[in-house]
Amino acid sequence: MQSCYWPLYEVENGKYKINCKPKGDKKTPVADWMKKQGRFAHLFKPGNEALHEDIQAHIDRK
Repeated sequence: MQSCYWPLYEVENGKYKINCKPKGDKKTPVADWMKKQGRFAHLFKPGNEALHEDIQAHIDRK
């Protein structure tokens, strides 16, 4: 949750509302969250470092 990969939100009466916004200094890198999950193991093989930056940049934009 603190990585902002899956934002906590609700939609009420057609309006989108974020329920939890991590503090700027408490936001953790998405890579830390992904390392804990086996389904992302292929992203941590040598040569895939640029993917981490691309994924983090995408999350930061959203």
